[in-house]
Amino acid sequence: MSSGIRRTISTALTVANILVTPPTTALAQDDKPICPDRPGRGTSPCTLEDGRVQLELGLFDDSYQHRSDITTDSDNAGSLLAKWGVSDRMDVEAGLALYQRERVSDASGATTLKGIGDLFLHAKYNPLTGDGPFAYCANPSSAYSVTADG
Repeated sequence: MSSGIRRTISTALTVANILVTPPTTALAQDDKPICPDRPGRGTSPCTLEDGRVQLELGLFDDSYQHRSDITTDSDNAGSLLAKWGVSDRMDVEAGLALYQRERVSDASGATTLKGIGDLFLHAKYNPLTGDGPFAYCANPSSAYSVTADG
């Protein structure tokens, strides 16, 4: 399947997901709203409450980039993210893509790597409280290869 077809399918699935999925809100009035990080896509400044656990799943993601005559086409499937609230201002996370493929091509040829994605360990600390117009978070992270090829 060509990358153009995959990109079209990915875009169609994303639009369908946005249109079909209703917004999610917390059921209890004392709970914070759900604080998603969208595995593989972005990080929000909010943190989980102390002792809370949250699991997130990214079903499929495709990205395409072309710069300086170098093209990078990446696909991820089954991106998992587990979060745990350490305190009201800090949470820790671990994430992994169950399948990842990356193809890099230029004038000299193309290289394709595929397999299990890297394991990401991540801590997030937000020193600010409340829902004001300004957000800040300290966001250290590290990645570890889990495949023999590195």
